Amino acid sequence: MNKTRSKLAGLLICLALVISGMLVAGYIRSVLLVIEAEKNLHATNLTIDLVCKHIELSRSWPSNWEDLLRLKPTDEHGIWIWPQDKCELMQRVFVDFRPSQQMICTEQLIRGRTPTFPASEALSEKLSKLVRDISSAGNSVFPSSSSK
Repeated sequence: MNKTRSKLAGLLICLALVISGMLVAGYIRSVLLVIEAEKNLHATNLTIDLVCKHIELSRSWPSNWEDLLRLKPTDEHGIWIWPQDKCELMQRVFVDFRPSQQMICTEQLIRGRTPTFPASEALSEKLSKLVRDISSAGNSVFPSSSSK
């Protein structure tokens, strides 16, 4: 009877260690995902800031990352330094440099790769407002389909 109890106790201890290890591994993975999401968020916000600056200066949507290189962001954006971190931003943020004239949802034109958090509401609204204001004046921020 004592041998059975000691085997059962050993088995329960092993099971507890395995479950604890799985919980710790899951926790570490979650923390790492949150860190990546935060990096992608700051990269997305910086990119939206640069695109807004480009639109303000040229009244047009940028055609590539090179169009953004000469610009200085309006604000600092966490861990990223522009343009030194250009390659990292290009990997973390999708920018549609060839949007159609019918594009309405600017949030789909610039978005962080997963995992990410939603971009700054203030920056997203600023971008949408710039596009709307230029469009309401009878112009388009986006290239015409004939120039594609």
